[in-house]
Amino acid sequence: MAQPVWSDPVPLALGTAPAPEYGSGSLADLLPTLAAGMDVPGATATIPELTPADRNCVFLIDGLGWEQIKAHPDEAPYLHSLLGSSRGGTGRPLTAGFPATTATSLASVGTGLRPARTACPATPSATRTPAR
Repeated sequence: MAQPVWSDPVPLALGTAPAPEYGSGSLADLLPTLAAGMDVPGATATIPELTPADRNCVFLIDGLGWEQIKAHPDEAPYLHSLLGSSRGGTGRPLTAGFPATTATSLASVGTGLRPARTACPATPSATRTPAR
């Protein structure tokens, strides 16, 4: 089914844009937190709402975000039903880093680093810092 073209997009107001929750609730924090919950040496749990488990499943759909699921409950009823129990029952989403692109987000998920620290070529050089 073809999506209608958005002919007159309205920019998101800067004051309402969600800020990345680095160190406490971003995509970069997910795998290290899950690993720490499985007692992996050297892993640190930084998302306090997630409880340790002996098994985890990370389900990632590129381009399908929290706001889309929230706005279209009939299109994804099961995923919509899980929103209230997300992030350890707080009903809050994990945040993407900046810039919020597929490449930078996947690099953050895979490395546990903020986009600027991954040296991912898709990250604008002005935001990159050397990884240490």
